[in-house]
Amino acid sequence: MTQTLEEKRERRRKRRLARKAGDMPKKKTPRTTKKKKTAKKKGVAKGRLPRGRKKKSPGKTDDEKLNMLTGNLNADALARATPANPFFVSASRLKDWMRCRLRYHWRHNLKLEPKEKSEALAVGWLVHKIIETWYAKPRDKRTTGMMERVAKRLTKKTTADELSLDNLELIRAMTIGYAEWAGPLDAKLKIRNPEPELWFDLPLNDEGTIRVRGKIDLVFFTHKQKVVNFHEHKTRSQIRFDLVELNTQLSVYHWALRIKYPDVRDCRGHFNILRQQMPTDRVRTPLFHREPVDRTLEQIEQWRQDAIRCVEDMVRGGIYPSPMDSCGWDCDYKGPCMLRGNPEDVREVLARDYKLKEYKA
Repeated sequence: MTQTLEEKRERRRKRRLARKAGDMPKKKTPRTTKKKKTAKKKGVAKGRLPRGRKKKSPGKTDDEKLNMLTGNLNADALARATPANPFFVSASRLKDWMRCRLRYHWRHNLKLEPKEKSEALAVGWLVHKIIETWYAKPRDKRTTGMMERVAKRLTKKTTADELSLDNLELIRAMTIGYAEWAGPLDAKLKIRNPEPELWFDLPLNDEGTIRVRGKIDLVFFTHKQKVVNFHEHKTRSQIRFDLVELNTQLSVYHWALRIKYPDVRDCRGHFNILRQQMPTDRVRTPLFHREPVDRTLEQIEQWRQDAIRCVEDMVRGGIYPSPMDSCGWDCDYKGPCMLRGNPEDVREVLARDYKLKEYKA
């Protein structure tokens, strides 16, 4: 019996509905039969795939998956590095490696960051942005009133999801207070034409296969352009400057400015600490502090040699955690680190609570 076109369409429609409802299994062609037909049709020898088809790689074993979480992915990075394609490091990379190898691996090798950003980091970022904008103004316009206007404009652009109203009020108070406190100190330094956010990309070793990238908050010259200075701003819950001599980031800045400006007579750093505290009548301790930071040429050269050895260890060394009392408040990876005894739980937490780092263009 010959079916009309409409009857054929109706029959196909009913079959599709039945398959969706589960009443009729979907007809599948066995893979083995399909492969045999393809090989026979194209005349391909047994055991080989037709031209243009790639063999699928086998899935990763449990050991390989665990190595992705706790193993070093840069084992041959220095061997492959050339001056045209160097191995890049930064102050944060060096600091994280020396602090905890596992944190370094998750943050810089796997490029994972928490999905929920810390409010403390958001506060520090916005304070840096406001101060940077303020220093970009001409010298005669860097007043407390200008800082108030800049802080008001930039905090208005921040949503309630990013920072709470209390933190926004704290940021405005901190930056306005900083302008009032730093104005007389900057006048003594005779800061004329500062350069906010100076980026650098410089070779660390003689071969040029290792390069250091970074950004300095503020750079300016004094003493008839013979002395280069830099400002580094940090927001902290309390004022502490007892470990300035051991600060890796400040050593990187001294080294970078000495390389970038070889003709200067001296390099001087100014470490500015802004305490995260609302100014009230009950607050008696200082809210701001500026600590001078100096490095001799011998100290800078010693840091450079130590940094090269650190990079060599960074690409070849094993990955393991360094538990400390401060892990609870200064590390974003405490949760998965505590679960390392169960690799499946580690992978689940990393997939649920972390994401790949986003880079702004």
